[in-house]
Amino acid sequence: MTTLHQPLTEPELLAALRTLNRSGLRGGGRAPHKPLLLLWLVDRFAASGNSETRYEEVAEPVGRLIAQYTAAVSTPDDERAALPFRLLEAGLWAATDAFSQPLPEQASHRRLLDLGARGRLRPAVEELLGDRRVLDRVRTLLLAEAIGSDTGSDSDPGTGSALEQSVRDALPPAEPRYRQETRRVRDSRFARAVLPLYGNACAVCGFSGRIGPAPVGVEAAHVHAHADGGPDVVQNGIALCALHHALFDQGVLGLTEHLTIMVSPHFTHTGDHRGPAVTALAGLPVRLPADPGHRLAPQYVAWHTEHVFRHSPRPPRPTTPECPNRRSPSGERLVRSVTVGSAPAGAPPERPVRYPPSTAPPPLAPSSVAPPPLAVIRREGVRPMARFPATAAVAATGLIGGYATARFSGRREWGGAVLAAAGATAAVRWGRRSGAPAAAGLTALYLAAFGGSHPLAKKIGAWPAVLTVTGVVAAASALTTGD
Repeated sequence: MTTLHQPLTEPELLAALRTLNRSGLRGGGRAPHKPLLLLWLVDRFAASGNSETRYEEVAEPVGRLIAQYTAAVSTPDDERAALPFRLLEAGLWAATDAFSQPLPEQASHRRLLDLGARGRLRPAVEELLGDRRVLDRVRTLLLAEAIGSDTGSDSDPGTGSALEQSVRDALPPAEPRYRQETRRVRDSRFARAVLPLYGNACAVCGFSGRIGPAPVGVEAAHVHAHADGGPDVVQNGIALCALHHALFDQGVLGLTEHLTIMVSPHFTHTGDHRGPAVTALAGLPVRLPADPGHRLAPQYVAWHTEHVFRHSPRPPRPTTPECPNRRSPSGERLVRSVTVGSAPAGAPPERPVRYPPSTAPPPLAPSSVAPPPLAVIRREGVRPMARFPATAAVAATGLIGGYATARFSGRREWGGAVLAAAGATAAVRWGRRSGAPAAAGLTALYLAAFGGSHPLAKKIGAWPAVLTVTGVVAAASALTTGD
């Protein structure tokens, strides 16, 4: 072949198949190893729309085919498939180990299994095979090359049909369920459209492997799965390395509506550092194309979140009192009396009882019969329940959220906006709860905490400094306002 990575034409593909580099046989002819491997891959593509395969899937069936149609080869049975798997022309086929690294030149059958070797026909070849007419011509040519290798051009015409049936029998049993007539064939242009938008790099970790100009180990993943009707459009595609593609398809990784990464709480790991590295991805933004029109569409992200991502079971909602202790707009305190024991049959449901601020609840009327125990929340000595969010939480959000926004977005003005908005909200609430002097003092403390976090960060680190000053402000707010 004259080019390795540019689009192929049908004549170029057929010429490349006729000129495969094949060793000679002692009895004459050329070894059929490569044509038989290619024939198996072509039939796999016709059955599933995808030629990608692992060596462990290929070794036994292709080795059996080679042994059946190559009587003059002395290669051990378990090495027969290893030779074409690692030596097939790079212009037609790409083979790597499990980490997308090139295979060693002299890798044996056992070494290929240990490396988790896998391979796939080049996208340009798959694109041509998507045309049924081209696929049939390629199959016919490979049958002729394989048969002619051992039996010569005058072989029995029935040998071709027998070999074709042997190849079909060698396919995995589950494949016939996905014949081309009933399964959507992937558009090979999808990967070529998606990967350049992400700079041929993983949108999660930034990995960008290459062999020459061709990306290696980076794949175009469907967000709404292709097998479940997801379209081959760039708004449904994201570039992922092989590891993160597998985790994304298995629901370990997901995306929020803001396109930040979610990690399933069901994910566990053992062994090397890659497990903790996956867990650390939670909350980080993914890399996106520069053109907003090419970014992920919300409907595809929502589909993946609902149907693929593995959420944690939702805990039961806790039961809370029906009426918390709080004040009405006119200043009256709402108090609920709670009866311990069973209520009389037919008794109306209890309602909140209103008391003016200056009065106390009336005493219980004396009775000769002891009434059921009654617990009344009295005003004296009882602080009102905090409403959510507490003012301390608002102030804490401004300090922590402002720093986090500035750090992760790289825009200090955004962090300042968060800090100012939360500070203004907290100041208003401090004034309403504790008066203007307390509000002024707490606001001054809030600003001092922001300013003091910078020199403190030089001594104990950025995050510890932010958390320390936040704790001081939150505690002061809680003690002053009672929330």
